[in-house]
Amino acid sequence: MSADTPAIRTRNLGFAHAGRAAVLQAIDLTVKSGEFLGILGPNGAGKSSLVQLLAGVIAPSGGDIEVFDRPLREMRAHIGYVPQRPPQVTHVPVTVSALVQLGCLQGWGSLGRARAIDRQRARTAMIEMELTELAPRLLRELSGGELQRALLARALAADPALLLLDEPTAHIDPAAETRIWTLLRRMTPARTVVVVSHDPALLRMHADRIALLNGRLRLIEPDALDAAALQWAYSRHPEMQSTAAHFPEIAG
Repeated sequence: MSADTPAIRTRNLGFAHAGRAAVLQAIDLTVKSGEFLGILGPNGAGKSSLVQLLAGVIAPSGGDIEVFDRPLREMRAHIGYVPQRPPQVTHVPVTVSALVQLGCLQGWGSLGRARAIDRQRARTAMIEMELTELAPRLLRELSGGELQRALLARALAADPALLLLDEPTAHIDPAAETRIWTLLRRMTPARTVVVVSHDPALLRMHADRIALLNGRLRLIEPDALDAAALQWAYSRHPEMQSTAAHFPEIAG
C-alpha cells in the first residue's frame, strides 16, 4: 500500500439508528496513510458510531467508505478494531499468549504454514505491546492496563495496516494510560491509527490531527485545539457552559 494512498476516505457519510434522528451527517473525512488521528466530542456525538462504520461493524445510512482506495468490504482483513467495551474475557482460563494468537484467526490459507506465520505475528504483537514477560499469565491475573495491552496486541496480531480504537484507555490508571498512548504513537507511520478519546490534552500531545465531532466533523491541527475549538465541539450540549471549567489544561 502506497504511502500516498489515503488510509481512509469517506464521502457524505451518514448514520442513523432505526426510527431515530441522524447521529452522523455528511461526514467527509480523509485520513492519511501513517497518520495518528484523534477523535474528540461529547457523549452522543457519534464518535463510536463513526469508528464502527470505519471498521465495518455497522452499515451507513448513506455515503461511501474507502480504505486504501478500495471499498471497505474488500479491506476488512487489513483493519484492527478494539471496541469501547471489549468482550469480558477475564473469567475464561486463557493466557495472554493464547488471547493474542486469536487475533491471527482471520485469513488463514494453508493451515500448517499459517500457524507458524501467525505465531510469529503474535510474538511480534506482544513485543510491540511490551507483553513478553506476561505471555504465560492468565487474563484474570492482569491489571486493567495489562489487559488492555493484551487486547490491543490481539488486534495487532493480524498485522493490520489500519488500527481503530474506541477509548482504549478508559477506566485504567494514569500510569497505564500514559504507557498505552506512548505505545500507540510508536505504531505510526508504519500503521495508521485512529483513536477516540475524551482527553483533549492527550490528543494534543500525541495526534497528528484531531477530528472534532458533534454530528458533523471539523478537522484541526493539535495546536488549534483551544477553548474556541472545544466550544464548537461541545456546542450541542448546553450543560457545557464553561469550557475552561471542564478543560482547564486546554483553555489556559
